[in-house]
Amino acid sequence: MAVLKKYWFLIGLSFLFLLNVIDPSHVTANVGTWIKSHHGAEITIITIFIISGMIIDADQVKAGIKDIRGTAAALMLIFVIAPLLAWLFGLMIDDIQILVGLYLVGVMPTTLSSGVVMTGAAGGNIAHALFLTLIANMMSAASIPVTLGALLGPHAGDSAVIIDKSAMALQLFNLIILPLAAGLLINRWTRGGIRRFSSKMQILNQILILVIVWMALSQSKNAILLEYKKTGMIVFIVFLYHGCLLAAAWGFAAGCKIGKGRRESLLFMGGQKTLTLSIILQVKLFPEYGLTLAVCVLHHIVHLFMDGYLAARIGHAQTQK
Repeated sequence: MAVLKKYWFLIGLSFLFLLNVIDPSHVTANVGTWIKSHHGAEITIITIFIISGMIIDADQVKAGIKDIRGTAAALMLIFVIAPLLAWLFGLMIDDIQILVGLYLVGVMPTTLSSGVVMTGAAGGNIAHALFLTLIANMMSAASIPVTLGALLGPHAGDSAVIIDKSAMALQLFNLIILPLAAGLLINRWTRGGIRRFSSKMQILNQILILVIVWMALSQSKNAILLEYKKTGMIVFIVFLYHGCLLAAAWGFAAGCKIGKGRRESLLFMGGQKTLTLSIILQVKLFPEYGLTLAVCVLHHIVHLFMDGYLAARIGHAQTQK
């Protein structure tokens, strides 16, 4: 029972993956795809940020904005170390679809939701995690065309990496800023009383992360099944890739003397990559590469497993003190 309570998120993630892949009727995948096609992902992300705003402490906000070293280290991981590692891993990959998938993952900004949720679950500064989400996703509108174009090089062919910056900014405003503001207003209206339920709301946010994974996995099920022989190799590659990012984050935390309470946002925001934007770019730029979508989804699932375990260990260690 103690194991279930401690690792329920990882157990739920495993169950979702197996259910979607093994289900011969495809009902699970069809329902997930239908929900996603009816704005299920957007509604889920909006709900996550409303809840996040409701449980933020004003003191955390001030500390998050003032954490210049933590912010600089996280942005270095997101925009420099991650693409560089993707390039190094790409030197050992022959399959163009896997290569493009890894490059897409490497240039992505931090997650819109799961990193924030895990930062809170590990006892870190949620406000700083939210700040990193906002600034990294805004910067990515300018960084992705340049970085992805450089990584693809001759592999890109005639594909032009064009991103509508105005549309991306509007999407971020609607998905993050407005819901977060609504949550903060509710927090203020209740005079912080809503934060009494913060532990339960953090659990709800983790459940919503599982819903997002379900929708994404449903969309990529066919590619995973058709290329099942390569799935194991992809899992191994993204496991090593994210492991290297985590190691770099720990190194940055130690080198910059970022201790407990501050390093959690660096760990989870610096290494996690948004799935939503990678799917959008895959569909628009490389629709013929079905396995590329599988790489993006499998990386997301693998890093949730790894970071979910890490968040549970860190959070459990703090509650024992």
